[in-house]
Amino acid sequence: MKALILAASLLAAPLYAGGETTNPLIIKNDSGGFINQYARKIAAHTGPVRIIGTCQSACTMWLAKACVTPKARLMFHAPRHALKGNRVRVQDHVAGVALIARHYPPRLERWYRREFIKPGNTRKIWMGYPALIAHGARPCGKD
Repeated sequence: MKALILAASLLAAPLYAGGETTNPLIIKNDSGGFINQYARKIAAHTGPVRIIGTCQSACTMWLAKACVTPKARLMFHAPRHALKGNRVRVQDHVAGVALIARHYPPRLERWYRREFIKPGNTRKIWMGYPALIAHGARPCGKD
C-alpha cells in the first residue's frame, strides 16, 4: 500500500531536473498587468516557459525565459502609469522602459528602447512569430 501511495504521489508531483520543472508554464491568453509584479514572478519562476498564443503588455517580459511557437502573438507598448490621467515623470518612464527592455533578447531590447523611450508614446505594436524570431526571440523546439 505504501508503494502505491508513493507511486501515485510521484505521478502527481512535477518532475524536476536541474531545478526546473519538466512541465512548462504555458502562456496562451495573457493581457499583462503591472511590470513590477511580472518582474517578480519571472525572477521567481525556475521552469521552462512557452508562449503559444496572445501575450500583451507586461506579459512580453516572459521573453526573458520563454520560447515562442508559430501561434505566438505579442503586443508591445510603452509603460503606463497605474492611475489614468496622471502624467508620468520622465525618469519613471525611462525606468519603466529599462525594466521591461532588460527582459528581452538583445535585438528586441534595442528595438523596444528605440520605439518607446519617448514619454507620451501611445502606440501599440503587434508582432507575430516571424518578427519575434527576427528580433531574437527563442523558438520552441518540437514537442
